[in-house]
Amino acid sequence: MKATNNIVKLLCGTEQQGTALLVDQEHAITVRHCLKDFYRKRASSIILVVVIDGISKEISALPADKEESAFVYLNLEEKVESVNEIHFLDCKLEALQKASMFGYGKCYANGSWKELKFSGREDLDKNSVCDLQFDLIDARDKTFAGFSGSPIYDEECSFVIGLILQEGCADHEAIYIEGISVSSQKDFFEKHDIVVNNTNLIRKKTGERANALQMTDCYITGVSDTIDELNNIILDKIVALHREGYWERALSELKEQIQLQQGDVQTSDEIKAKFLLQQAMWILEDSHNISAASKIYQKAVRFCESLDTKVFLALRAFYLGESSARKLLEPIDSQSSFHAYMQICVNQRDGKAAIRAYETYKDIYSCNSRTWYWVSIANLLNCDFLKAEEFLKKAINENGEIFDYCILRALIQYWKTIPIEAFHRIDSIYPGLYSEGIYFLRMISERSLWMW
Repeated sequence: MKATNNIVKLLCGTEQQGTALLVDQEHAITVRHCLKDFYRKRASSIILVVVIDGISKEISALPADKEESAFVYLNLEEKVESVNEIHFLDCKLEALQKASMFGYGKCYANGSWKELKFSGREDLDKNSVCDLQFDLIDARDKTFAGFSGSPIYDEECSFVIGLILQEGCADHEAIYIEGISVSSQKDFFEKHDIVVNNTNLIRKKTGERANALQMTDCYITGVSDTIDELNNIILDKIVALHREGYWERALSELKEQIQLQQGDVQTSDEIKAKFLLQQAMWILEDSHNISAASKIYQKAVRFCESLDTKVFLALRAFYLGESSARKLLEPIDSQSSFHAYMQICVNQRDGKAAIRAYETYKDIYSCNSRTWYWVSIANLLNCDFLKAEEFLKKAINENGEIFDYCILRALIQYWKTIPIEAFHRIDSIYPGLYSEGIYFLRMISERSLWMW
């Protein structure tokens, strides 16, 4: 929810410029730093430049109280129409977690989004009110003057998690951005009756060995209720964790959330059903336990009979050995069914059918790194190694070098050097050396260690 209508330019005096965030039609918040000329009596007015339907309008504002705090609550002298609802979030970030900010820097008259990455540094200045530090992603700006007061959004741009305060410079050039978290200012939000949601976002944990070729993803759409919206974000993050190959960790996080939802009247039955369906999907994919997956699936359907279960039913049919499993996904009417269709095709070694599906639906449903991944495998099955490398490179460029992609790149390189006849004589894209030789060597190594 990138509510740019709510983000406005702030003018204080003739020189000072910053950014403020409208929290409703009559109030805005910013950081105290933006108003230093006002507090020092060097400026007599605070002006918010609001843009509605492309037309700028200046509205005067004044601080609601004289109390000193890091954030300032402003009373507007007239109402602003077309203000979106803003959700604030008390959360703990982890190193390298992505975020973004929107503000009116002095070089950006119409405002600009900037991508950020949480540094995770713990050696921040203890005398500073800042408790967030971000590195800049692909930003070549030498200064971010004017971005003070800009809202910091979470990775999905659904929640405001803090406000920008200042930049850190070296040789007169910005090298990082610092901000103040919503978490550290809970008294301020409580005083002004601003609701703050509370959750720890699910993040990828390091140090866990990722697994290899993965079957399907499930894409979750948001709902309007705040609790459900939070749950959807949590589910999306768990799915992303699983998609990157961290299966055990993702399933553990999913089960924990399902337990928390049991008996919670604030969580809708639709959300409970989505989490259960995701669990059923992964039990089916990761352990191929069709009986256990079916029982959880039935429980999900009891919560919400209108739940879209087409992908699960097609995958279950595939694991039951039904050659027509992919037909259960027709007509393809969503990105998740599009992906599942291609995935079943490649697992049935029908690369041509997967590529036909890609060519048919690539302009209808947005493609992402997983799309390129499956198209790469499809081309590998067709022995078109150059195209396989081309699509794998697109996947890596978008999503980085995750474990699945490294395995696939090695497989492509392997089959490029082997006579093509050998490829057609096997039932798997994995060579015998991978499935038997490496395992055999590992067992010898373990046995040797045991003997010593």
